[in-house]
Amino acid sequence: MKKSGSPLQLLDPVFEKIENLSKLHRIVIFCATIAILIGGFTYFSYYPKLKTLNVQKKEFNLLQQKLAAAQQKAANLEKFREEKRKAEAHFQVVKKALPEKEDIPSLLAGVSQSGQDSVSRRRLDPGRGRDGGGRLVALLLGLVLLEQYGDLLGCEKAR
Repeated sequence: MKKSGSPLQLLDPVFEKIENLSKLHRIVIFCATIAILIGGFTYFSYYPKLKTLNVQKKEFNLLQQKLAAAQQKAANLEKFREEKRKAEAHFQVVKKALPEKEDIPSLLAGVSQSGQDSVSRRRLDPGRGRDGGGRLVALLLGLVLLEQYGDLLGCEKAR
């Protein structure tokens, strides 16, 4: 048995066969070897990094869009806060104008009694309140109350 020396000595028979080939064949083998090396590097090293980079670019663009939307909302935040303050102030005014919870039953009873006693009908026009199919959509009814709010409650509190 032969003792092997360096790894290059193991390839000596292959190199001798390549030396015996024509120059054109050696150039083709050289180009194929270089192409295999470059292709291997590209496939195993460059391509996975490129895929990761593309995913990160998409994520970056998505986050940029979200950031732009958030900045736009933040720019309008003060306007929305002012609208909320106005709506809350209006709500408080309306809330004060409404009757107390304990006054509601007596108010309803007063309206009912008043309806039997002193309510006159001003306008009743069901013709305008119909849709294309002839169904009644709204009944326009105007009432004139001949009593004051305090009279409906039956107390002096509302006067």
